[in-house]
Amino acid sequence: MGHPRQLYVFESPIDALSYLSLHPQTKDTMFFAMDGLKPQSVIKAMVYYHTRTGNAPERVGFGVDNDPAGHRFFDEMVNKHSFENAETGETLPYGHFMVDDLAIPNERLRILQQQAAAANVPWEPLAALDKVETNFHDDKEVNNWFGLKGGFTHSDGSAPGNQYEMRAGQLASLMGELTDQSGLDYQALVKRLDPTLDPTMQQSVIGKLQAYTAQYENGGVKPVQCQIKDWNDRLKQVQNESGFPARLINRIYANKAQEEGLKVIQERDQDGRDRLKAVQANQLNKGLFEADSPQEMAYLIKTYGYSAVDKEDERKYQQAPDIKPAKPQQQAPALAQQAAAQAAGR
Repeated sequence: MGHPRQLYVFESPIDALSYLSLHPQTKDTMFFAMDGLKPQSVIKAMVYYHTRTGNAPERVGFGVDNDPAGHRFFDEMVNKHSFENAETGETLPYGHFMVDDLAIPNERLRILQQQAAAANVPWEPLAALDKVETNFHDDKEVNNWFGLKGGFTHSDGSAPGNQYEMRAGQLASLMGELTDQSGLDYQALVKRLDPTLDPTMQQSVIGKLQAYTAQYENGGVKPVQCQIKDWNDRLKQVQNESGFPARLINRIYANKAQEEGLKVIQERDQDGRDRLKAVQANQLNKGLFEADSPQEMAYLIKTYGYSAVDKEDERKYQQAPDIKPAKPQQQAPALAQQAAAQAAGR
């Protein structure tokens, strides 16, 4: 887009498109969609960027998912796969813009603040530990590439489950023991929590803990009911809040090449789920295709029109009188192909 000065890397094409839909003001940026979380994909993106522009990007931004895999990938890129500008000798800056990265579930935040106050310590370092170690989830996945555990996850990697409040209190008390006039001794904290942690990883872990602590202290925390994982989910959330589904239903869509329009209606299937169906506007009993969500329906209409009939719908509707479903396009443009082309700047 424009004259690229920076490179944005995403896990998938749909996340890249969703981010761009939410940030249309983005300019002078090359978008690149990886095939999964692979450092080799970033290397290919860097080579492609240099081939197209003749320069190295000023920075690389990672729009990966806000989940354990995304955080571990970003940690690995920063600590193992950094790039150096051959002309200046400077390390290429990495940054990330994970959706809802500063979000903390309401109930979790309440407990953290309550237990920290009881131990007479700031709540921000306690929340930072939970973020770095678990990403505020009660599962067995460690959320960081460094392997830090032993805080909100036990030394064997399992989560404390229903004992979360008790564990938060224990960790707050530990932080109180390790705090003096100069503040919390992060190095001592990490050693107490995970004595087996590779010493070469300790400083990186401490840097990440301190970074989140500082962001929380500066008011960056975002209390939420539930966390959003990726940019596509955020786009759906924004569309739902804007009334997009309601505006889509019961409207007629047509283009210059079609005299008959499509109308979107909502019906409940035999399993009790609400489904959206596109039908001929002048004959509502003639269904053409279905979708599970307003976003999917809008995409089908815009991209394929009548040719969006899938095999199941074709069998369902071919028994209706006078129905002649359009033949599927042999080379229908896939969303992934569109996104890849846009990301490549073609």
